[in-house]
Amino acid sequence: LAPPETVELARHAAALGVDAVSYMVPCFFKPVGDAAVAKMLADFALAVPTTPVLFYHFPDMTGVACNMERVLVAAREAAPNVVGAKFTHNDLADMQASIRAGFDVLIGSGDELLLPSLVLGTAGGFSVPGMLGGSRAILGSLHGESAVRERHDPP
Repeated sequence: LAPPETVELARHAAALGVDAVSYMVPCFFKPVGDAAVAKMLADFALAVPTTPVLFYHFPDMTGVACNMERVLVAAREAAPNVVGAKFTHNDLADMQASIRAGFDVLIGSGDELLLPSLVLGTAGGFSVPGMLGGSRAILGSLHGESAVRERHDPP
């Protein structure tokens, strides 16, 4: 089960009308296996049943290796508001399997994987270099077609 503070913050965010909340498994008391990860995600999602939930899949940070597609599918069976994930990993086959299973996926390790992930069907992503300096790269998906646009800040 998610720590009470995590659930409380998610409920507060939901009450404010956020578009979605995200859940990352604990880094200390770690779940073991896909079923345990899915149960933790579903329990969290059930605490905010009308708010979309994204699984923050970051195995290098959490130390929890799992198959994201299996986790998302199992969690969605228990909590239909599990809609996708922020994917900060390099297993693009797992990422694409999640997309094919109907989940929205954002790439979190976008510096190297942003463009390939867009080709594979992600909804968008994050790129640290794109967030720095005088220009910002805005990457996303519009009606199923990847769109890349650059906005220059005024001098």
